[in-house]
Amino acid sequence: PAPPPQPANPRSEAAPADPDSAPERAANRAKIHAGGLLLLLHRPELRNASDDWSTSFGDGALLALRRLLEPLGVGERAAALERERPLLELLCPARPWPERLERAEPANPQAAAEQLDALIAAIPEAVAFAPGALRQVYGPLHGGAPPLPDRAGHALARLLWRPGLLVWDDWQIALHWPHASADVALRRAGWDLDPGWQPALRRVVRFVYGGEADGGAP
Repeated sequence: PAPPPQPANPRSEAAPADPDSAPERAANRAKIHAGGLLLLLHRPELRNASDDWSTSFGDGALLALRRLLEPLGVGERAAALERERPLLELLCPARPWPERLERAEPANPQAAAEQLDALIAAIPEAVAFAPGALRQVYGPLHGGAPPLPDRAGHALARLLWRPGLLVWDDWQIALHWPHASADVALRRAGWDLDPGWQPALRRVVRFVYGGEADGGAP
């Protein structure tokens, strides 16, 4: 008799096999400032149905970073953008980022601006600045408030400037944050829950508090 049919493997269309079965996995590491971009994987605001993921999310992320880095000098602004390159490339794997990120342009600027406005309106009001984040981004004179002219910019800075250690390989992306970065308002709103398997990124995304990140501020 013919052998019985084998059940379909549901993981073949979803996540790859468990990486724990691999004998060795090489991990990449980078210290970043805009760790809050990973919080947006839960959110619909930076997604445009008319564009693919890397276009819509990349446009929104680029516009947000430009807005937050505007107070810096030209050279400082370029260096700050390059610091976030590993994160941008992981979040938008199909997007061809230029050799110098300062030359990157949104593919759909109007849609990106509308998406960014929607994101700012959705940020929980009680979210606090991550400890030490403003000094790391803007320098020692700006420990209490960012040098941004409006409340919308302050809200965006509270959400996105969340420094941490980014660790990634072919299977997962992990962002390690110091324990002090845990934010009650983000937790209550569900923004810092582990995103889990992300088909657009072909990786599992998770947040880790403590550990290596508590060994020293990035």
